[in-house]
Amino acid sequence: MDGWLSQLIANTLNAPQQPAIALDAAAHELRVDGQRVALTRLECEVMQYLMERAGQAVKRGDLLDDVWGPRYEGGSNVIDVVILALRRKLGVRAPAIETVTRYGYRLRLP
Repeated sequence: MDGWLSQLIANTLNAPQQPAIALDAAAHELRVDGQRVALTRLECEVMQYLMERAGQAVKRGDLLDDVWGPRYEGGSNVIDVVILALRRKLGVRAPAIETVTRYGYRLRLP
């Protein structure tokens, strides 16, 4: 209720609104529609990587190399696990992380 009321007042006063999705990397938090959501270190790094490249398709291999490092020897499904966790934490904003078939992912900020 408070979020709705704040948004209504902001619209009425023509005040600038907060972005629907914002990352506070220092706090390892994601702000989704004004609500704070805690992130793990990897979730935060993946989200930051995607946000820095918002609107661009990101290769899975590049994401794995740049976030986990070129010496990572685990399975590539670790990306899927982190993306799934981020989508859950984004809630109704989950469609912001798109799967680009046979390529990787794209973040579309609302």
